[in-house]
Amino acid sequence: MTIQFLTLICCWMMVEEIRENIEKIQGNVEEVKKKHSAILSAPQTDEKVKQELEDLMADIKKTANRVRAKLKVMEQNIEQLEQTSMMSADFRIRKTQHSMLSQKFVEVMTDYNKTQTDYRERCKARIQRQLEITGKVTTNDELEEMLESGNPAIFTQGIIMETQQAKQTLADIEARHADIIKLENSIRELHDMFMDMAMLVESQGEMIDRIEYHCEHARDYIETAVQDTKKALAYQSKARRKKICLIITGAVILLILIIIIVYYAGEEDYDHDLCDHLGSDTGVHLGWSSGNLILQLAAPYTILLILQPYTGGSKFQIFFVFFPSQIVGCREKNNLVH
Repeated sequence: MTIQFLTLICCWMMVEEIRENIEKIQGNVEEVKKKHSAILSAPQTDEKVKQELEDLMADIKKTANRVRAKLKVMEQNIEQLEQTSMMSADFRIRKTQHSMLSQKFVEVMTDYNKTQTDYRERCKARIQRQLEITGKVTTNDELEEMLESGNPAIFTQGIIMETQQAKQTLADIEARHADIIKLENSIRELHDMFMDMAMLVESQGEMIDRIEYHCEHARDYIETAVQDTKKALAYQSKARRKKICLIITGAVILLILIIIIVYYAGEEDYDHDLCDHLGSDTGVHLGWSSGNLILQLAAPYTILLILQPYTGGSKFQIFFVFFPSQIVGCREKNNLVH
């Protein structure tokens, strides 16, 4: 195997690995959405579900970093290939694959980022409702300041925990606050990666549009080529049928001539006229005169086909005689032959 073939195999394996990792991230994002709904719908915090959510987020982060690194390597290989064979098919294929994978990766990570942001807003709204239950009314700006402080005790200041329900409410507030802190850290960690890939896809947007344009035109060309191919096959079939008909017609005429030659070959002095058998109105006149077989085909120019046997032999001489005007009847042909 050549080096170029091995390079193509390695490139294909890398593309498949990146695609599988992106699909894995996409599946984990869907699981994260389910965990968010389960946590927000539960009256109390389920530590098991929270741990599963954290594991999913950690796996997404690790896989996303792996995809980003692979895309970087792929981009470097394309840049090296661009310097040597920019117009080659291999270069265009790799460039297209890299662009499509990068775009898909950004779409998945955008969905993940939106999922995290929505969950943060829902957690914040729940904290605000729970604070209202405890008698502490806060505005959105005040709540944001509390969340950004990073101190969960700030939510319990001035609140008298007289009942067990109030204590549970405050504990839930602190848990939601901790979730928001983790979410913010996760979003911050993925922000640089997200912006880097988003800028890459934006810079490649024009090229992707060109690829889609060429694909659409290629599809039109293919459809036209298919129609032309069908027409060509139909013409070829008609031509083949015509050729077969001509061959069969020629074979029948040749067979008739052979039968006549064999039948009249030994009768050199026999003068027999076949016009009565063929009919003068058919346009075809066939006669035997002095050992010569004469075939007249009526046309704008009369064509006489004369088969004359060699004396004492089995071979024949063939003569073609053309006349500028039609000769009707075997008697006139006989006079011409003589």
